[in-house]
Amino acid sequence: MLCGFRIVCFLFVGSVINGQESNSSYKLWYDRPADIWEEALPLGNGQTGAMVFGGVAQEHFALNDHTLWTGGPESGNNPEAQKWLPVLREQIFKKEYAEAQETWKKMQGPYSAVYLPLGDFWIDYGNDDNTRNYQRELDLNQAIAKVRYQQNGIDFEREAFINHPSKVMVVRLTADKKGALNLTLRLNSKLKHETIVSEKGLQLSGTAPYYVANRPYFENQIEYDAKKSMRFAIQLNYSMIGGTASAQDSVLKIENADEVTLFLTEATNFSGFDRSPGSNGENALAIAEEKMQNAKRKGYAELKEEHLKDYQNLFNL
Repeated sequence: MLCGFRIVCFLFVGSVINGQESNSSYKLWYDRPADIWEEALPLGNGQTGAMVFGGVAQEHFALNDHTLWTGGPESGNNPEAQKWLPVLREQIFKKEYAEAQETWKKMQGPYSAVYLPLGDFWIDYGNDDNTRNYQRELDLNQAIAKVRYQQNGIDFEREAFINHPSKVMVVRLTADKKGALNLTLRLNSKLKHETIVSEKGLQLSGTAPYYVANRPYFENQIEYDAKKSMRFAIQLNYSMIGGTASAQDSVLKIENADEVTLFLTEATNFSGFDRSPGSNGENALAIAEEKMQNAKRKGYAELKEEHLKDYQNLFNL
């Protein structure tokens, strides 16, 4: 599958260079869901990123934010390095390489911060029995990912894009039979977090570790610091036609809906390269909530139109 991905990308780039457009849209498409992260289809707006796996029984969006890192402002210099240089040279001249390696470690500055995964958004449908005519695609002309399949004689479609001007991911679920959409929505993260669920939607608030080791032999592998660590938040709301919604434990269940539109916003409390996210950070939850209110005021149709105009102004240069 990855080989096919590269071939399609090559053909796409070649057609642009030659000034030729194919009769169909520029699309990457596959006849089965992604099994691993590298096979998923990417969406993003410069801040929020999502890898779309395209499952039938379970859809998975792996989420990232470009500002979610460990650490904070820190000098890259090691003032002790100079005094160890003569020692290192002597050890090398004596061919004491094991000792030289340990001395060299003392001369290094701090490792750079570690980029972290934001979270995972799951849509559970229950099963993939009797699935036919499956296709998932990424339309490069529109920056829209779609999944289509037929199950038990019903045609289902899932459409997703990440709008840059309004900073929101939109996922629209439809079927050609009324009341056919039954699904469960979940948010989680590999980082420390808590999730609140209500009939309005899901809210995840989390804290990133301040330190993650760059090497497995380091004594401390992961450290959290409540005063220094970066915080993040994810908001998930919805609108629907028909059906009912109910909050159960940490999930939101939607039953017998005709059409469902999901809105996902996120934020971190990053406030600048030279500011500590712990002591001088923004309010991540408030930022995500403000984006959500703006997105819901606009709704699916306006957000899609805004997304296409913004994206194609660049894509068609």
